[in-house]
Amino acid sequence: MTGIKSQAGAPPAGKAGEPKEKSQLHHGVKPIEGLNRGKMEVPDEAPKEGGFGRLFNKDPQQPTPQSLIDLGKKGGPMDEADGTPAGDNLTIPLGFVFFGQFVDHDITLDMTSALDQVSDPKNVINVRTATLELDSVYAGGPLQDSSDPDQKMYDPNDPAKLRVGTLSNPDDLPRIAAGAETGRALIGDPRNDENLIINQLHVVFLKFHNKVVDHVRNGGITTGVFEEARRLVTWHYQWIVLHDFLPRIIGQAMVDDILQNGRKHYKIKPNHEPYIPVEFSVAAYRYGHSQLRSRMRLNGGMADVALFSPQMAGFQPTAINQVVDWSNFFDRTVGVPGQPSRKIDGKLAGIVFDLPFIPPDAPPEHRSLAIRNLLRGTTFQLPSGQKVAQRMQATQLTPAQLGLQGTGLESDAPLWFYILKEADVQQGGDRLGEVGGRIVGEVLIGLLQEDPDGYLSANPGFVPTLPGASPGNFSMVDLLNFAAV
Repeated sequence: MTGIKSQAGAPPAGKAGEPKEKSQLHHGVKPIEGLNRGKMEVPDEAPKEGGFGRLFNKDPQQPTPQSLIDLGKKGGPMDEADGTPAGDNLTIPLGFVFFGQFVDHDITLDMTSALDQVSDPKNVINVRTATLELDSVYAGGPLQDSSDPDQKMYDPNDPAKLRVGTLSNPDDLPRIAAGAETGRALIGDPRNDENLIINQLHVVFLKFHNKVVDHVRNGGITTGVFEEARRLVTWHYQWIVLHDFLPRIIGQAMVDDILQNGRKHYKIKPNHEPYIPVEFSVAAYRYGHSQLRSRMRLNGGMADVALFSPQMAGFQPTAINQVVDWSNFFDRTVGVPGQPSRKIDGKLAGIVFDLPFIPPDAPPEHRSLAIRNLLRGTTFQLPSGQKVAQRMQATQLTPAQLGLQGTGLESDAPLWFYILKEADVQQGGDRLGEVGGRIVGEVLIGLLQEDPDGYLSANPGFVPTLPGASPGNFSMVDLLNFAAV
């Protein structure tokens, strides 16, 4: 969804100390060199379940590539040139855009599909587990940590804790200190080092886990400390997804409807594992691209930086003066709001129409994030937004509302674009509309409900036990405060 720069990732792994058959599916991986300094790994035998699939039938009748290029090109209808902002989204602080990217990296990684060939979701490997279990943070756990002291993710002096920081910056990711891979982050998913903000958000979760380890020990637990800490971290993270993140993105009414009346479209067959629908991963969950700002404020000691500036670049050590002040990204201080995201409105910040990291031999149109998303929808043969709305019995947008008159896309709008415009028309750009909101809500809630180790299944009556601003609740701001970042 929100990852602008799709990088190589690490393999999913089971929870430490749990040699379940499900976890064993992901053992035996072959490392291959990825982009920049990340590594990507693929299973020897990919699991048949828990991969990608469809909510609705594919549609072989796809828009012409040229019509999509015209829609998503620099200077085209989706390009909101810098200096003409669509307006601030005061209901979704900018930090939740990157939190959405963090969630995406926790549940999905497609390394096999391409922009120039049709893909069958059943044949696309999801290298992550389709579960909100933070395997992007924990990887295989301390029992499966590297035997090489320089490659360890976990603290050699206290294996219940994760390593954080470097000798030069305690607020950076842990990194290899010497050798050919100097500077590579020692984390469960290298994509969480692909830009500065996701890097710093991963640091937050490392620190959060370590604070929870201290909390568990202070409570008198002496055995199984890591397992108990991981459970608490994961369940509080899942609580944030359900009670803080989703209500902002899809609205509390949609959350309540799905919880109370069930999922209408995201169904799991008996004895099957959850899967990631391409309508979600290729369209609906890419709503965050419309929320990105061209420039942002990192901390009080720096001027605003551009999204693709050297200060924001990933896969390199973080300098002390680049450490993020999270008050700039979340409403952490009463009366002092963080930076807002942009409205979800069918337009993207001008900077993303000229991506700087696209290989020089790639087609020039591939430098536009909008064109990449639009073409991706055709490779998976997604049905149009109107067809999905009809199938979901949702209100269909008119050609005038879509602004597509004369483009050849009036009656068959690309699903991703349709979902962005739907948010604008139905919700003023503050959250997703009927189609987009239900797809995102049903999938994320479905992943929580179908996880036997998640709190909705294992303990539906769970309420947060870690201290928060409101008793019985736990927000992203509470997590930041507890982690003392």
